[in-house]
Amino acid sequence: MSNQINVVYHFSLAPKVTKADFLAANQPIAELMKAQAGFHYRSVAQCADGSWLDSVFWENPECASQAMQAFEQSPHAAAFMAALDTSSVVRLEGSIAQSSMD
Repeated sequence: MSNQINVVYHFSLAPKVTKADFLAANQPIAELMKAQAGFHYRSVAQCADGSWLDSVFWENPECASQAMQAFEQSPHAAAFMAALDTSSVVRLEGSIAQSSMD
């Protein structure tokens, strides 16, 4: 296994932001992430309690870091972040120990 990583964000939407609003703000971010070096896979999922998970698999931590920089410089980042309750955001990162995608 290489040094691939999974970065997961858990968050709630900002007040009055609907699922449709969030998914619309997410679309350009999805395209941006897919275009980044070392990108493997990304999904967003809604939890039973209404919160969200954003999970991204990267070739290595450096690729993840470069993608975060690209996100921060993106003209779409502000709209995406405005859709989130930023006080609720929790970031987790783990090294892939085993994958069924291998």
